Amino acid sequence: MTIENQKTFMPFPMNVSQTMALDQVAHAIMFVFQAIFDVVARAGEAHEIWAAERRTVSSLASLNDRTLADIGIVRADIVQVARRAVGRSHS
Repeated sequence: MTIENQKTFMPFPMNVSQTMALDQVAHAIMFVFQAIFDVVARAGEAHEIWAAERRTVSSLASLNDRTLADIGIVRADIVQVARRAVGRSHS
């Protein structure tokens, strides 16, 4: 088989409608994989935000009440301050 023939070689004959159906299946599979990739990427981003929030809460919670007061935070507001710090103030 020559290089020119490789482009059109198929192991079995297909008519136009079968070729179109196969093309639709290939596009559907690509769409599903892209959707899965997007979900995994968003989950990774959410985990990074959550981890940053937990580190901020931990850091603030380790401060004494006097130090918290000096920076204008009361202990009861630590979680809300941490959420605002990582951009999750709506939660």
